[in-house]
Amino acid sequence: MFVGLLILVITLGSREADRESAETVTVREATVRRTVEQAAQTVEPTEAVPSEAIVVRERESEKESVPAPRLRPDGDLYEQALAGAFRGSRVELLVPRSGEEERYQEALSGFERRTGIGVDIVTGEGTGGLFAHVAGNDPPDIAAVGVLRYVSQLADQGLLVDVRGSVPEDWLETNYRPSWLRMATMPGPQGEIMAAIWHTYSPRGLVFYPKDDFEAAGYEVPETWDELMALSDRIVEDGGTPWCVGIESGPATGWIVTNWLEDVLLRTAPLEAYDGWISGDLDLQSEPLEDAYAHLAEIWFHEGYVHGGAGAIPDTPYMACAEAMFEDPPNCWLHLQASFMAGFLPDVAVYGQDYDWFPLPSIDEAYGQPQTVWGTLIVMLNDRPEVSAAMAYFARGESARPWLDDGMSLSPHEDALLEWYGTPFQRSMAVGMEQVTAFYPDASDAMPNERGGQPLWQELTAMVSAQAASMEGVAALPRPDTATDDVDPPTDRPPRRRGNIVDLIAEGVIEVETRGSGIDELELDIKDLLEEALDVDIPIGTYFLAGSAGAQNMVVRRGEVVTVNPGEILGLVLDVACANMERDVPRNEDTFSVAREGSPELTQLMIILNESKLPYDVEQGAVWIVTNNANYHDLGTLVSGFTQARVISSEDAARAMQLVHESGIDIRTRRIWLDRGRIAEEAGADFQAWVDSLK
Repeated sequence: MFVGLLILVITLGSREADRESAETVTVREATVRRTVEQAAQTVEPTEAVPSEAIVVRERESEKESVPAPRLRPDGDLYEQALAGAFRGSRVELLVPRSGEEERYQEALSGFERRTGIGVDIVTGEGTGGLFAHVAGNDPPDIAAVGVLRYVSQLADQGLLVDVRGSVPEDWLETNYRPSWLRMATMPGPQGEIMAAIWHTYSPRGLVFYPKDDFEAAGYEVPETWDELMALSDRIVEDGGTPWCVGIESGPATGWIVTNWLEDVLLRTAPLEAYDGWISGDLDLQSEPLEDAYAHLAEIWFHEGYVHGGAGAIPDTPYMACAEAMFEDPPNCWLHLQASFMAGFLPDVAVYGQDYDWFPLPSIDEAYGQPQTVWGTLIVMLNDRPEVSAAMAYFARGESARPWLDDGMSLSPHEDALLEWYGTPFQRSMAVGMEQVTAFYPDASDAMPNERGGQPLWQELTAMVSAQAASMEGVAALPRPDTATDDVDPPTDRPPRRRGNIVDLIAEGVIEVETRGSGIDELELDIKDLLEEALDVDIPIGTYFLAGSAGAQNMVVRRGEVVTVNPGEILGLVLDVACANMERDVPRNEDTFSVAREGSPELTQLMIILNESKLPYDVEQGAVWIVTNNANYHDLGTLVSGFTQARVISSEDAARAMQLVHESGIDIRTRRIWLDRGRIAEEAGADFQAWVDSLK
């Protein structure tokens, strides 16, 4: 992404595990949301809740208000807004993706009605769109950000306004547990600031299981790691296989390993180890990480523990492996995943009947019951009274309510009510989160791009694959397109070093010069600065940012792995697509910098395009639908090079729409959906039938 160029090592800092103090508990009991008895009327908890681990909350009705915060010396801007002080003013909110506007409009309707402040919602090209606005000296007033490292990068650049200047600290301390405030506190140029407000979150580290079969077999939910291992042994003794595990996820293969490792590390080592891994002070070869991996391996590589065997783990799609729980009888019984997994279980699976969940049990009691999370944070980039009032509104549970029926999201606000949750599964999670002793960010999301994401996933995938192969007693297989007769004989020479082009540039082992070459190609010269050959990986979706604000950015359509020899300058031409429809076609004098990706949804689209192998016109049209939310008129004339011009036809536009939808982006949220009738007139009956299937 664009943000991949703004590198910051994020250090969340050492801190004690944040069990609530008696004083905080007293405040929370007096101010927020529910009693345990109220929760029990709505959903049956997955396990007994010890009285000392949960705060009993009472509220007679949803209309009961939380205590008003103490006024600041310059007054409470939210209270002033409610009194009409800023009526007629406007605030701009940037959200990462098209299609999200409706929920934000719903969330802010009450704020607009009560304060008279209008909110203009704009969309960006992923989080990269936010950085593009900032680079163009046109930052939005506030923005929703989905990855913690990007908030940290903005804070480090001095681009964010400290939230504590907008929302009274006593309100923040009342309406958020300390974990949320600590995760939002980051270093800025002038010292630490509270860089964001947590708005919604989804928990990770949930162990899903087939409830009806589980109870029929006489199994009980484990409360400790030892009990979890004993349960696994019992399932094996009964002739079953306890665990469903798969890590295959296309170019993102390996992120499942990071999630497991994060959840285990927080249960086996002090918080300093977790922070050290994020900051780069500790690596996978450090003692705390090796110990955490050993606990993971205790399950993954234990004979008979994993459905399909350990050797199947690297190639089993993570989305499909849980389906085996719903066979009759179950082919596996336990599946560790984030809350979103509930939306991908078989349609016939009903929460509370066919499946349930429990938190991954504690391993060392000294580290409590930690909980890893990911979610959305709200940041403030312009300091005006009406903007502060909007930030204060986002610090209230009411602002998160439209997301509380999406099947996976929770509110971090203490004033959110249990009855706001639209599904029994979400209500059960809200109850379960009361037992958590502290919340922590997903470590790989907090790491800088050069260490988190794909570099970490690839390293962990290699570790798992090697151990799985050795456990299964099989050798690594050649690639399908490799002729085994041409394989070189064994040698003592170490294999060539291989790395992502972004990482190799950051490490200073290669130099790259780039030149524009029209609309569908990009020229590169790569120089090896080491005394050894290097394999340089340029994956699909790699993003090239134009040095000139007037030239288009480019995204790689066809990945390459090229070998560069010591001292050699290797020239190559990449197949690319343009990612900014309104800008000029790159010329030979245009240069580019390299980022890992433009946005996750753009990268996923590029993978689909690569698999489809369709004409360039179709691919370029699909890219512009994603990057520029282009409609049929916008697609207009596609210029190739400097002498040729061709029109993206209705047939091309129709196929582009289908590819965008296949990549996981709801085409109905894009402007071109409004042109479907016109396109169908020329594209034919098959396209019209596809359109009808989506209505």
